[in-house]
Amino acid sequence: MQNSDEKTVLAQAALPLIRPGQTVFLDSSSGNLALARILPGGAQLHVITNCLAIASELLSRSDIVTSLLGGRLSPETGGCVDARAIQDLQDYSIDLAFAGVCAFDPVEGLAGYFADDVQFKKALIRSARETAVLLTTDKIATTAPYRICASDRITTYVLTHPATERIGLTLREEGRNVLTAPP
Repeated sequence: MQNSDEKTVLAQAALPLIRPGQTVFLDSSSGNLALARILPGGAQLHVITNCLAIASELLSRSDIVTSLLGGRLSPETGGCVDARAIQDLQDYSIDLAFAGVCAFDPVEGLAGYFADDVQFKKALIRSARETAVLLTTDKIATTAPYRICASDRITTYVLTHPATERIGLTLREEGRNVLTAPP
């Protein structure tokens, strides 16, 4: 499966997490951009993002209220992740946040490559009632220089099958919710 195909399949598997009327945060990531492209119509969602590409994707959707956080746009991540963006998070009551991640190891947790992006993700995870991540197979059992959080800080993991079967079993044993995309 090509990476873009895998992200679309993961996004489709994540759709049951989204309920009508929710305030949903889509962090800057290509997987979350795939999710933005297939959000259900008529769900009366409020989508907040720090990503210009996601906001642009949702601009034509009259059934979705879209809010874009301010701050300096990071060329590495395509999102606003500076102190201003972190401050802007405080203005919202987020039901469900889809955090973008660069690396995941069941022991080490989630990690990222850029310090300011990791600080933003930490603030996002703290501010949301529920959190989810879409994990492509190339991010699993990998590490990155900056730790975002332990694996138990994420409410739901969305994985592909069968490549991530062992990881999914481990996460379920730890009490995490795991959604598995069909093969």
